[in-house]
Amino acid sequence: LATTADVAAAGKILQVVHASYGTTTTNNTVTFADTGLTATITPSLTTSKILVIVTQAGVARGGGNANSAVSLRLLRDAGEITKFENEVGYTATSLFLNTGTQGTVWLDSPATTSATIYKTQFKSTLAGIQQAVNQNNVNSSIVLMEVSA
Repeated sequence: LATTADVAAAGKILQVVHASYGTTTTNNTVTFADTGLTATITPSLTTSKILVIVTQAGVARGGGNANSAVSLRLLRDAGEITKFENEVGYTATSLFLNTGTQGTVWLDSPATTSATIYKTQFKSTLAGIQQAVNQNNVNSSIVLMEVSA
């Protein structure tokens, strides 16, 4: 049975971690590569949830092929949590397109008290087409909030 103290403690923010990255990063392969946006949090309880808020800025689809697009994903340590964009910038034209900011909000349950790394990665949907994040050195950000269960 939950006590009044347990109920009162549930849902409280125990800690907040913020990181940003603002260097243009490119990838012209169909293999996911780091965007440079990463943050580490060490949960205080194994029952805690981590609320992840990602703002991936300056996403740009390269020109030269009408089927070109950008895919983005969120990882915890080395494992994919979610693909939060699968075909950003697909327009059926071969023009360069700066799509701007993409993002996601994810409630994760890492079940650990060890340092946990969250980061974003991106790739091109077609080999040889250069895609970019943080285009023109705009800042992307990630916020990690430990929430008591």
